[in-house]
Amino acid sequence: MHFPYHLSRYLATVVVGAVLLLQPTVNTFAQTDPWVPDEEDSLEYNCVSVNSLVEALDGDLDDMRTVASLQLIRSGTDVITVGEFLSYAVQIAHQNSDEVKPDEFLATAIATCEGFELVAETEPSTSTSLFNIITPNSVNLRDCASTTCAVVRQSRAGELFAVEAVETASDGDWYQVRVDDGSAFVAARVVSRGPDSVISTDEPYLDTRTGCAVVFDVRRGSADLQFILAGDSSRDVKVDITRPNETVPLRVQGQLDKTFIDTGEPYVQQYYGFSIGWPLGVYQIDIEYNDASSRLSWDMTERASYNIYVQCTE
Repeated sequence: MHFPYHLSRYLATVVVGAVLLLQPTVNTFAQTDPWVPDEEDSLEYNCVSVNSLVEALDGDLDDMRTVASLQLIRSGTDVITVGEFLSYAVQIAHQNSDEVKPDEFLATAIATCEGFELVAETEPSTSTSLFNIITPNSVNLRDCASTTCAVVRQSRAGELFAVEAVETASDGDWYQVRVDDGSAFVAARVVSRGPDSVISTDEPYLDTRTGCAVVFDVRRGSADLQFILAGDSSRDVKVDITRPNETVPLRVQGQLDKTFIDTGEPYVQQYYGFSIGWPLGVYQIDIEYNDASSRLSWDMTERASYNIYVQCTE
């Protein structure tokens, strides 16, 4: 068994090349629209986002979380965010594809946006949700944090909401959630924590909250599941899994220190009891790393052997 790619090493190549390509120029130009077309392609680059991404790549993980939701590349009505671009970089590295490399995309974007200056002092929106919640039943969404406030509407059972803020009242915490074009409040006691992201087993996923990459290796065979915690930070990462229709994570049977056969690099094998059943349905993965946490969900649609690789960057 071996880790399919080395995320941190690849991304380091991408980001170093990107930062070095950003050079100051005297031929500055200014405009009110941040979208600038590539003269040789049908793509448009959001130069505010490009510059923010380069600054984040030269900064720390918190900077990257801040810019992850920014719109970066546009072609017609299709838009790619910074977070989606980074996930694409992971996928290309995993596939060892001959397609155009992410660092080439970024180099073109930087060259297109050289000297860009926004006329208006408009900052890109960096509003991000704290986490998501689910309303297990139909509950009231109100226009302020109290049961005496007017009801905006009722939620559907199982509806997912993004939490923008938390307010503490005399009757407990209330969540300010996004509703249509505005916001509303719901009592924390009537909701449950929802997944921050719904991911696929078919492609790598880069979690911008924790800075951890998650890759599934699904193989035919007896139904089983284990985590492979790779990288220098493998001992600092906490990972739990919760089965469908359950609320308590499974107890970890043990963790073994091992090394990859091809590289000799260490990893931690986290496994569960032999008699544990793995029913089909929606699972939740909780990741904690560097004081950040994230809850991911994925749908197990076939019985197989699942190796889930997790690697977090410093």
